[in-house]
Amino acid sequence: MDMATSNVAVGKIEVHMKKKLPIPLGWAVDETGKSTTNASEAFKIQRLMPMGGVLAGEKGYGLAILVEILSSMLADSLYGPHIRKWMTNDIPANLSQGFGCVNPECFAPGFQERLKALMDCMRNLEPMDPKSPVQVPGDFERNNMKKADSLGGVPYDTVLMDKMRALAEKIGVEPMKAFESPKKEKDK
Repeated sequence: MDMATSNVAVGKIEVHMKKKLPIPLGWAVDETGKSTTNASEAFKIQRLMPMGGVLAGEKGYGLAILVEILSSMLADSLYGPHIRKWMTNDIPANLSQGFGCVNPECFAPGFQERLKALMDCMRNLEPMDPKSPVQVPGDFERNNMKKADSLGGVPYDTVLMDKMRALAEKIGVEPMKAFESPKKEKDK
């Protein structure tokens, strides 16, 4: 599971900024510490709200510190305020990742069955929005893989494709090959 310990990763704010869309309240604060919906302002100052938001942000704050210790301090890489800002390259990135490996069978037998039962229980919870079922880590990615398979490739946003073509031209490499997805009958 790859996750930001903020309500959302800064990349989501970047996407909203590039699409000229507001961000939801609770994603970031402005320079005065008040919640903002201005994606450009939020991206510029990058003061993201911790997971849990205003009412339970200390939980995200605590988890963020734990993740910081495990993924950067143990690896002797940059941490916290020393990490360069998103979309800048004024200093080397010097980033690291933390990985943990646990053999669950060392603790108690039947882990796979219990895990499957828990995941099934979670997926079968009543969703807040009936159009958006409850998912567990990995479901989103599996659904995207199915979508890519059905489309015959990975869909990319037009803005991103334009940027990748410009970058390829700038550095003198062949741009990524792309094709238009065939329209479905209902789209015609």
